Amino acid sequence: KLEKAKKELKKLSEKIDRGPSVAVPDPKAIFKLASKDPVLGKAMSDPKFQPYLKAITERPELLADDMKGLKEMVEKDEDGKEVAGMALQRLAGVLKKMQNKEDSSALRKDSSSTPAVKPMYSNQADLPRLPMPELDNTKDMLLEVLKPIATDSEWKETEKKVLNFFKNQAQGLQETLEKVDKQNMDTTWFHPFHTDMYMKARYPTYIYKNPVGVCRKDILEAKGFTSQLDVAAAVVRGTIKFGIKCMEETLEPDEFKGINTCMLQYGRMFGSCRIPGKERDSFKTCKAGMEKFFVVTRGGGWWKMKCGDGVAHSAIKQALKDILEQEVEEGQDVGVLTTGRRDDWSDWREKLIEAGNADQLEAVEKSMFVMCLDEEGGDLQETMRQAVVGGTGGRWYDKPLNLIITSNGRLAVNAEHSWGDGIALVRWGKEVVEDFDKEEEEVDEDLKPSEDKVAERIVWKLDKGIKDIIRKQTRDIEKEGSKWLGSEFYWKKYGAKFCKENKISPDAMMQQALMLAYRSKEGEFPGAYSVGQQIAFKGGRNERVRAGTGLCKAFVEGAQDREGDIDWKGNLARLRKACERQQVVTRMALMGSGFDRHLYCLSQIAEREGVEIDLFKDPIFIKLMTDTLCSSSLEANFVEVMMANPAFSDFDDSGSTGDETGNSKGRFFVVYSTRNDEVRFSVNGFEGSDVEGMSEAIQDALRFLMKIVVKGGTKEIEEAGKKTSGEIVWKDVI
Repeated sequence: KLEKAKKELKKLSEKIDRGPSVAVPDPKAIFKLASKDPVLGKAMSDPKFQPYLKAITERPELLADDMKGLKEMVEKDEDGKEVAGMALQRLAGVLKKMQNKEDSSALRKDSSSTPAVKPMYSNQADLPRLPMPELDNTKDMLLEVLKPIATDSEWKETEKKVLNFFKNQAQGLQETLEKVDKQNMDTTWFHPFHTDMYMKARYPTYIYKNPVGVCRKDILEAKGFTSQLDVAAAVVRGTIKFGIKCMEETLEPDEFKGINTCMLQYGRMFGSCRIPGKERDSFKTCKAGMEKFFVVTRGGGWWKMKCGDGVAHSAIKQALKDILEQEVEEGQDVGVLTTGRRDDWSDWREKLIEAGNADQLEAVEKSMFVMCLDEEGGDLQETMRQAVVGGTGGRWYDKPLNLIITSNGRLAVNAEHSWGDGIALVRWGKEVVEDFDKEEEEVDEDLKPSEDKVAERIVWKLDKGIKDIIRKQTRDIEKEGSKWLGSEFYWKKYGAKFCKENKISPDAMMQQALMLAYRSKEGEFPGAYSVGQQIAFKGGRNERVRAGTGLCKAFVEGAQDREGDIDWKGNLARLRKACERQQVVTRMALMGSGFDRHLYCLSQIAEREGVEIDLFKDPIFIKLMTDTLCSSSLEANFVEVMMANPAFSDFDDSGSTGDETGNSKGRFFVVYSTRNDEVRFSVNGFEGSDVEGMSEAIQDALRFLMKIVVKGGTKEIEEAGKKTSGEIVWKDVI
């Protein structure tokens, strides 16, 4: 007993000599910081490293004592030793960096109780660069999603072309891409190709690329904004404030789940415009410090509205009121010209300049944004159509922001897409809604202009030739717009909570539902993708996240048998495997290990160098790259419904959907928002695609997935339900 006591005393003495023990960091904080390291982020998406992530999450103390416990795991892990060893070595650097950061934060906290407002790009230099994709990874992932959409005979030929490309041609193209990467150190290797992808496109972008959203009416009504004037005035006030912060680069940088994200998109959001050109468009952005104004349209009337320094919001609201009380002017529907094919619009723009409209064009193109005071107004379905294809004469579809206010007080947004993605629009909406509750700032009377100078008429000089073009384009667009189809619904039987309680990724679950719905409705397994953001990287935009893996097809085909004695446990096992693989594919894409953007860049380099690639002409490859089933998940509390439309293959920018590329049958773009207990869906397509039938098929698929989860694993679910929700609300499905 005495010897034992001496040993315990010795241990205690050593512990006191070492000083207080270092606190074990929060695993979530570690993973957040680790994901910024491209190499470590890629390792974290590797299945071989998953046991280590799980161990760290469950036992954070493994990170202490020089990660001795984790290193012991590595020694026993023959299969994952190489990946885990490298990852842990870099993880040690992350831990050290985190400790230094915490020390610095503590010092800053002591020195000042009021945090300084950061400029918009303050985190930009610290963002990691998008890693260069590896050819072997791109090859493997391409093969994985090509095989499920090919017959056995087709597959032999397609596989041969894939292997030949990567063996004999890809390496030289990759070396050129690596040189491009070194020339774009402030952005990414994809940046110049992404710009060309948009700017060289010759199709009408307004209907095939512009994302559209309709905002929730109840949020506006709860603040007392019910009339068109009240909504317009409230939205314009918050938008001006947000826009000035973007233009002056004082906007607080974004974070997503604690990770700093790229802010370059915000610098292109206001005072900017896409400019049509022959064979290639350009994008013009006004710099900070320039005159601040926006453009208002109503009917055929156009106004330039001053804002910013010295302009009282009451003066802007009064000017909007005056515009709404005027007689609607007809004959100046110049905005419809922005709906044309890009080469045509370039010619028309030159005609406008020749007719004496250079100043008018500059006013619109340099404006912060365009506000459209529509004469029409209806229910949600009517507003969706109005936002996508209505009021074309008073829109300027080349602007990053068209704010549409219907006559009955609904708010919608139509945005040109080349400048940025939905994440920036979400931030705009969030700040505008927050501004609803703020008091109006007082303006120095000495700086305040007279109200009659706030709004200045823009009068277009239109000769007979231009008027004829406007009339013809208006007729053509009415015909084209009538082919757009949209459907929306709420799925209220379950949402993210149900999926998480059953240890299934909510987004992976939704992807399996979409694939199952398409297979059940259209009778074939589609080439499909969802859009994933790469904004954690410097200059990062987006990547396609593929859903059609072999494991997904195994689940979907197995789930076609819904008669008689159904193998619920087998279905559940296949569903879990498909969802687990979907999670890995998603993580890889978000961390720079997708393959679509990589292949696109290689194809463009080959085209420039005159290299013929048989793979890119292969019918199965073309089938994969065609927008058959596209989806996007974006959650924004203020949005009622979002819309986007299926377009075409990035490998063929000559046409568009529908009449210009043949049959648009069976092609859909689905936008969904997965909330705690519900999922919001919008299904969009063109004439020939049954969007209502697809909406019903998605609901049938979601219903069947719920049965699979419940009937395939009842005991497991009951335990999860008791722990998390207190009651099993879905038990009535059995």
